[in-house]
Amino acid sequence: MEEKTYSQMKQEFIDFFYNDVKKRLPEHNEIRREGLPRLITFYFTFLSFLMVFVLALLSPKACIYLVPVPFIGFGILFYLMRNSNTNEIKHGFEGELKKELMSKFSQIFLTNSKWSKAFSNKAFGYGPNEQKEASNISKLIREQKILNPCPWIVFDDVISGDFNGAKINIIETDTRIFNAGTILLIPFLIVWLSFMTMGLFPILAAIAVVVFSWKIFQYSVFRGVILEFDMPKHFKGHTFFHEKSFRSLKIPFDRKIYKNVKLESVSFENKYRVFSDDQIEARYLLTTAFIERIENLSFAFKAKYIRGSFKDNKLFLAIHTGKDMFSMGNDFKDSDTNTFEILYDEMISVLQVIDVLKLNEHTGL
Repeated sequence: MEEKTYSQMKQEFIDFFYNDVKKRLPEHNEIRREGLPRLITFYFTFLSFLMVFVLALLSPKACIYLVPVPFIGFGILFYLMRNSNTNEIKHGFEGELKKELMSKFSQIFLTNSKWSKAFSNKAFGYGPNEQKEASNISKLIREQKILNPCPWIVFDDVISGDFNGAKINIIETDTRIFNAGTILLIPFLIVWLSFMTMGLFPILAAIAVVVFSWKIFQYSVFRGVILEFDMPKHFKGHTFFHEKSFRSLKIPFDRKIYKNVKLESVSFENKYRVFSDDQIEARYLLTTAFIERIENLSFAFKAKYIRGSFKDNKLFLAIHTGKDMFSMGNDFKDSDTNTFEILYDEMISVLQVIDVLKLNEHTGL
């Protein structure tokens, strides 16, 4: 099959937007705006109940005037539910859009393309079911030595396909420790510790802050995309590189096996640390031309850092952007033309990785 040019992709994207997206947006935005008051009221009611509960345990007299607040919120929520077309409270309104549009969107750019929400599609080849697929790819990513210790790896959009002879998996990844759920648990933890320690909580809290502050620096707050490329060669060793930062020093690996690699590029060595269990292969892979291409990617993605790994027949690139990528909307803002222009630009940036690194070539990188 003849590969598409970028101008052909641009035209197909324009057709896609006007034929499939534009007519769908008014309905989507109307549903989002209708459901938003219920969503906001739900969170307000829940958080106010939580606040009153905590204050009641710590100081009953202080919370007496706040007791009516969550009940008022509940009353407003009940009223909104009774006067709407649905009794459903939900967030993530873009989910319905993606189910309808994302597969067709990915076909603009990749041949044999597949899109999945967190490996819910069974066609990615990592296992017979969603949970096993996510577990297998998590293990594979951890083996690359490009992520800090993290208790979990959460996947969002996963896009697979071929471009210019290279097979690629685009995996939106998040390893952040804190989310809304963990933050909401903190007040309950404080109250529980206060009762369990019989007044020793301030001392324990001080110790916990010191320990936690130290541990937090070891964890990655990675949020971005991990690009997995099948390479036309098999690597004998394992070579990986990190940005020079305090956080990257906490990435665990056996330093007796993986030795620091000295390269010719002074500018790259000023920014990155390179490790490998095969020094000769590492220098073959990380040529001056390859290094220049990697450095250009940071600008294209506006990345905070890029890490990479060559292992077996795969190249992994972890590009930390610090934001939700491939978004078609959110709970608090209408989706519009600009939303999809950003989506297009993000996908083009991914494809340019293949062009820039010439991953379909069977010779050197």
